Amino acid sequence: MTHEEILTTLGHYVDYLIAGSTAEAPLWNIEKVRSGKPNKWNYIDGCMITACLSLYKTTGDEKFLTFSKNFLDYFVKDNGVIETYDPAEYNLDNVNQGKNLFTLYDLTGDQRYRDAIETIR
Repeated sequence: MTHEEILTTLGHYVDYLIAGSTAEAPLWNIEKVRSGKPNKWNYIDGCMITACLSLYKTTGDEKFLTFSKNFLDYFVKDNGVIETYDPAEYNLDNVNQGKNLFTLYDLTGDQRYRDAIETIR
């Protein structure tokens, strides 16, 4: 397989993942979906959204920014409230998703993201 073929295959796979995923049921976290439990703010989703935002920065393709924003907007509410995030858990893994808030704040200027950063801090 050539480098170009690999990039094309990966591109199709990422398109498949984001087309079939929502914050409620992300395909990359299928174990959570199959368990029947609602999705929560978590490390795995943070990794995927970081990848999508990196793809946006690299390609300029708005679909990656739109998907990332819609995904995080499911959790991030007004005044920095992050649904399903419990700071009292003291779970460092849950901070990973928060790194994406910096990028979205820089790109959009949406104060909710800045407030959510403070919530995690």
